[in-house]
Amino acid sequence: MLVFILIYVANVLVEAATNAAAESAKAAITAVFKSREMGEPSFFLGLHIVRDTSKGTLQVGQHQ
Repeated sequence: MLVFILIYVANVLVEAATNAAAESAKAAITAVFKSREMGEPSFFLGLHIVRDTSKGTLQVGQHQ
């Protein structure tokens, strides 16, 4: 399963095709590093994130 893990200093964003894959990746990260869940992102390092779970889409842009 393909999982994307974006890391910048102390900020981590995990994205995967399934919730199980994302949860597995997060569990692997938290087993090694102290971390906390911040919820679903809408903005990450200057990127505006819009996710539509009903359509299965993810849009990333730099507009304000």
